[in-house]
Amino acid sequence: MTTRHERFTIGEHPRIEVTNTSGDIAVVEGDEGVIDVTIDGSGENYTVEQVGDTVVVRPERGFLKRIFSSDIVIRVPAGTEVEAKNASGDVSVEVNASGLQIATASGDIRARRIDWLFGQWEAIDDWIASVKSLQPA
Repeated sequence: MTTRHERFTIGEHPRIEVTNTSGDIAVVEGDEGVIDVTIDGSGENYTVEQVGDTVVVRPERGFLKRIFSSDIVIRVPAGTEVEAKNASGDVSVEVNASGLQIATASGDIRARRIDWLFGQWEAIDDWIASVKSLQPA
């Protein structure tokens, strides 16, 4: 088991796209202008790259590279757009995101603060495959 850490300097419109096959994904608040990615597990089996202001994290192709479990923690500035997909594991977003797309086949989804078109909303309960309750922040 290894730990991999990558750090990227980004501009005014930060975005992350993260995909995991097995293990948890956590997106937490970090420093302005920087996205930090930490992969605990088989970090060598992931592609981590920057395209403009977008940081992409995804498992490499190949059956043997996808069978290992890895937990991914990404530190992002507030206002980052987040897209997270997970086949087996939880997805947690603990940052005020400017946009949010989450999918998991087997696992819980948890989001705390999201800026919507009509203002800011905060989840009261965990999101487990669907929204249970929302209330204005």
